[in-house]
Amino acid sequence: MSIDDTVSVAITVYDATPAVQDFGTIAILAEAPFSSEVRAYAPSSAGLSAMVTDGFTVNDEAYRKVAAIASQNPHTARPVKIIPRDTAPNAQEIEFVPAYTTAGKRVLMTIEYLGKEYEVDVTIQTGDTAADIIDDIVTDLGTITGLTITDGETKLTIKLTTPGAARFHVKDVLGLTMADVSVDAGVATDLAAGVLLDSDWYGLLIDSTSAAEIKAAAAWALSNDKLAAFSSLDSDNTTESDGVAYDLRALTNHNAVVLVTRDSQGSGEAGIMGRQFSRTPGSSTWAHKAISGQTPDAWSAAHFANLRANGALTYVTDQGVNHTYDGFACSGRFADITRGIAWLKARIREAVLAQIVNVEKIPYTQQGIGIIESAIYGILSQAQGNGLLASGWTVTSPAIADISTANKANRILPDIKFRATLAGAIQTVTVDGTVLV
Repeated sequence: MSIDDTVSVAITVYDATPAVQDFGTIAILAEAPFSSEVRAYAPSSAGLSAMVTDGFTVNDEAYRKVAAIASQNPHTARPVKIIPRDTAPNAQEIEFVPAYTTAGKRVLMTIEYLGKEYEVDVTIQTGDTAADIIDDIVTDLGTITGLTITDGETKLTIKLTTPGAARFHVKDVLGLTMADVSVDAGVATDLAAGVLLDSDWYGLLIDSTSAAEIKAAAAWALSNDKLAAFSSLDSDNTTESDGVAYDLRALTNHNAVVLVTRDSQGSGEAGIMGRQFSRTPGSSTWAHKAISGQTPDAWSAAHFANLRANGALTYVTDQGVNHTYDGFACSGRFADITRGIAWLKARIREAVLAQIVNVEKIPYTQQGIGIIESAIYGILSQAQGNGLLASGWTVTSPAIADISTANKANRILPDIKFRATLAGAIQTVTVDGTVLV
């Protein structure tokens, strides 16, 4: 005889846990030594070594961006995912035009390619035209194997001779306007294919500073609820109502951050995203943060005002301290709000689903409605603790008598609402003092 013949016990455990959406993982769309798969690498020396083992070189853009993430303090510890460009390689091409022809002024630029730097230092002579300045730049650069340098009289064009994973970079630019005119090689197609393989990530970077590819990737990010960060070298961003940042602002793109810089070597967009993704959503702004490896820009007052108005992120120096400014997405909404609201939406969805799947039935009564309310209460409380929401939020639900018969029959609970205020952040301070003698 068994005890089961006297006392039989059966226990059902309701512990189903919905998958938690990840808001700390970054993906990079880039040329890679593999195709039709997504691989992940830790932002660490071990992860970078693994990339080399898999066929990346230290000059490849994917490697450089993972290295930029790893160099930040703090930085996300989550593995960075590489989505390969499977459609076509991007033919990197940047145009340079002399900004002035004033005698005695200097024109400076450094081109870095495959670990070597090529410096331009031209002093404009009396009577020099734009064509003369370009001739002098070409002379300074000489021949760079792997790059095609074209003297176009009114503009200088530098292009990758053979498109590939290693790109050239620009820094220390003075007296030249720039425009990355590289065409879109199929960013949206590659992202659509990549997300089918692995969609468990939130931050997006690409291996290009091309305005065409930034726009394509930004549109994809907006449509797919991802947050993207880009670097743009284009000088038209400093013009009122112009440039890729302004174009995305006009489209109200809350999901795209564009760092406008004269230094593409620093991978600043990867650095700031890597830093901010180490923080809990809602707990940190993208403004006034240092980016290791990124060179700050000294903008004129007019250019700085236009960059801010156009929705760009900038990296500047104040009193010897290097830091980001504003922390906008291009729409003018702060990037930390975009990430925080996405986190809040996902967590509420997950919490309510967990309540529904972990009981046999939630009764369609006022008590049952309270069960759903409590799940939302818990997430809003967490959001307040994270610094996303201010205190004083409320949750309301309909009285059972006010719900339609049709909704009751279809087991649909409508009109659960909450009202909350963002905690925001202090980023600018005005002090008005009076001193008496």
